Amino acid sequence: MGKELWPMFVFGFSMAIILTQLYGLPFWKNIPSWTRAIPVAVYAIIVVTSYSFIRDVQGRPFTRLQEIIRIPGIYYLILLIGWLIIVAIAKLQRISAARSISSSKESINKQESKEGAPSPPPRWKEVLVLLGTVTTYAVSVFLSWIFEYIDLKVNLIVLTMIYCFSFTLISAVFGSFLLKMVIPLQRARPSSS
Repeated sequence: MGKELWPMFVFGFSMAIILTQLYGLPFWKNIPSWTRAIPVAVYAIIVVTSYSFIRDVQGRPFTRLQEIIRIPGIYYLILLIGWLIIVAIAKLQRISAARSISSSKESINKQESKEGAPSPPPRWKEVLVLLGTVTTYAVSVFLSWIFEYIDLKVNLIVLTMIYCFSFTLISAVFGSFLLKMVIPLQRARPSSS
């Protein structure tokens, strides 16, 4: 019983849901704010009670209690890494757009409509974004298959982090470039003064 992984996943994902997603449900707006402590208290009671019965390899209780922070830790670490990647890509795109604006101001003025409102993207660009999304998923599945095929001997937590990081990186890179095709960056208009 000391090597089973289900407690880490059950209580880890439960912690992530309670800390981030539970309070986004609409009914929380209609009940008193003091009730928000109830799910956390119930979760804590269930965890402490459960881990008094969940023993490690030597039969000691509570020694595996630290494992409940692994899933939320990976969850938030990947979120932070993904955010940093997206910010870096957006900054590179802004730098690239600024260079192209300064080198070709005439082409920008021709592209702007009289009202200044952007026109909807053509249908082929929307299809391209959909194909890009499917390709992103396919690349991630292929990467997972490669790791399985070469029989990579890695700890489960490390392998999960590798999968999450690679999927986040692939999604951020593909997503930013695909969205740039459909929704071009906002360009500053030259002042008329």
